[in-house]
Amino acid sequence: MGVIDVQGVAGAGGVRPRGPMRSTGGAPGGGFAGELRQAADRRAVKVSAHARQRLAQQNVPVSASLLDQLSLATDRAAEKGARESLMILGDVGFIVNVPNRTVKTAVEVGRMKEGVFTNIDSAVILKEQREL
Repeated sequence: MGVIDVQGVAGAGGVRPRGPMRSTGGAPGGGFAGELRQAADRRAVKVSAHARQRLAQQNVPVSASLLDQLSLATDRAAEKGARESLMILGDVGFIVNVPNRTVKTAVEVGRMKEGVFTNIDSAVILKEQREL
């Protein structure tokens, strides 16, 4: 039997598929696991270079636990319509741009000169998680 060229042949009902066919499985990062990873990446909180610098100066580690707490707090703030939120965890305040899910800056509460935060529309108080 010979090879049949199906390029340009209309499918059922005269409809031709448009664009390249894609497969979601088999490729690294594809399929259901890849979709879960992408969803988690979209939900993750980013930390700006400025905030990372401030945290390093204050010896505050950027841990997975901290990022998880900030991510959950950002979810809650977004549900309430917040745009710029002060999130306080222990003695550190984080200013988070909620729509962009980005920590813009961080400051130790004890190092604030006046104790005043401006240009925020919400505040979230986080409970510290105890290590067991």
